[in-house]
Amino acid sequence: MTKFLLHLILLGFCLISSCSTSKVQQSGWQLVVDKQNFPEGITWDYNNTLYSSNCYGNWITKIQNGVVDTFLLASDSTFQKTNGLFAINENTIIAADYGNGKILKFSSNGITEILVDGYLGNPLNRPNDLTFDKNGNLFFTDPKNVMVLINLMAEYFSIILKLLKLNF
Repeated sequence: MTKFLLHLILLGFCLISSCSTSKVQQSGWQLVVDKQNFPEGITWDYNNTLYSSNCYGNWITKIQNGVVDTFLLASDSTFQKTNGLFAINENTIIAADYGNGKILKFSSNGITEILVDGYLGNPLNRPNDLTFDKNGNLFFTDPKNVMVLINLMAEYFSIILKLLKLNF
């Protein structure tokens, strides 16, 4: 499992740094996924399925038992530039939609619901990464704005960290 994850990380690094397949093979590593455009937000579900956001390609990749497939394709009405992902189960993903400024809940058939598109009367700027704690609280970053905690069950928002502007 760890080796597989390292392969995916190496792939992301290679895609960003434009290394060739032959260089990957010469290093003793195996290329798992090819032709992603800015891979982001890797996450595992409890069935050992790996998901990766193809940020500028506008699709989410699903890798299960060595088989690479598309979990979800973007359309104008779904998402743009997903970054952070969190797998709830094999059919449900929570995603930070950087392009549309939303936190979304996807099923394998499309968007299930918009979880967050703003807080305290302000729209999200560019939500990036996200995670849940053991109590079900959603934490996400919204660059240029704040880090936000959302308890989806109790429906409360809390600003954890406000961006500080320091002058040196």
